[in-house]
Parts: sequence; structure tokens; C-alpha cells
Amino acid sequence: MMLAPAALANRLETFVFDTTGNRIEFATSKKIYPKGKVLENPTRLVIDLPGAKYKGPTVRRTIGKAVQAVRVGQVDADTTRLVVEFAPRFNLEDDEQLQLKALSSTSHWSVQLP
Repeated sequence: MMLAPAALANRLETFVFDTTGNRIEFATSKKIYPKGKVLENPTRLVIDLPGAKYKGPTVRRTIGKAVQAVRVGQVDADTTRLVVEFAPRFNLEDDEQLQLKALSSTSHWSVQLP
């Protein structure tokens, strides 16, 4: 009988908010297909990373005026969530304004904000 090592979980490796380019970049240890949506009252962008693990407590970073804060945390056992909180008067018309795209691979992604 042979024992195989347990599969390593996919995890969020990096998360960066580029204030000069007005974009978010993140990478996971394995391929992922994120799902983004815009919520209102207050306006925020929610990006779920199904199958990705985030270790540790939810982290909230204050950014500035239009993008007020960014939160990263584990929403359930199999999903990491990134939340971008916008200023109260900031409006995103719809999800089509967002440009979520894979960069060098499907484990490295970028979200261009308007």
C-alpha cells in the first residue's frame, strides 16, 4: 500500500492595489477563475476566488478618496473574497466597466478600475 501526499490547497499568494495605474493585481498558487460583481449602497466591487484559501484574519487597508479601502478574507471554506470599497458618491454603472483579465497565466489576474 502506498500513501500519497495530500494535495496542496490553492491559496492567494499576492494582492496589490496599484494607485498610479488604478488597478488591482492578485495571484494564486494554482489556476483560478475569479468572479467579480458590483454592489451598491455603498458602492463596492466584490471579487470571489473560488477554490482559493486565505490564511489568517480578514485584512482591511485604508487607501484614499475614490477607493477608500480594500478587504481580503475567507468568505467560506473554499472561497477567498476581495472587496474594494468606494467613496459614497462614486458610481460604477455596471459590471461591464470592470476589466478582469488574466495576465501571464490563469493564476495571475488584474482588475482595471475606471
